[in-house]
Amino acid sequence: MVRSRMDTLREVDNPRQRAGEPPRRWFSAEHLDLIVWSDAAGRPNGFQLCYGKPRGEHALTWTVDAGFTHAGVDDGSDVGVGHKASPILVPDGAVDVRRLEREFREACSGLPPDVVTFVVEKLAGYPERGA
Repeated sequence: MVRSRMDTLREVDNPRQRAGEPPRRWFSAEHLDLIVWSDAAGRPNGFQLCYGKPRGEHALTWTVDAGFTHAGVDDGSDVGVGHKASPILVPDGAVDVRRLEREFREACSGLPPDVVTFVVEKLAGYPERGA
């Protein structure tokens, strides 16, 4: 399958950095977003892979401290007429990690090899991956 440029993850220039969090890089495509946190040497040490954009978005996050968490993204559109709140993560059920890994692999051709290796290795260790 030939993927369009919109389906390939591309780095976002100057992503917002949050106080108290490790430095992060952001990669975005039409249906996926990947945020990668790095250690002081610039090596990946955590990630959040968001999928299902633009409707039905979910986030699979891996950090050293918490391991994996999976959440739905509440886009903030149900707060009232004419108002929209900021999106937030809400607890969600199971994730099809094998499918998510396939989507990631199809979209990752433009990513740095260390980022791809890091994410794929962590996805391979997902506890509910199954056989």
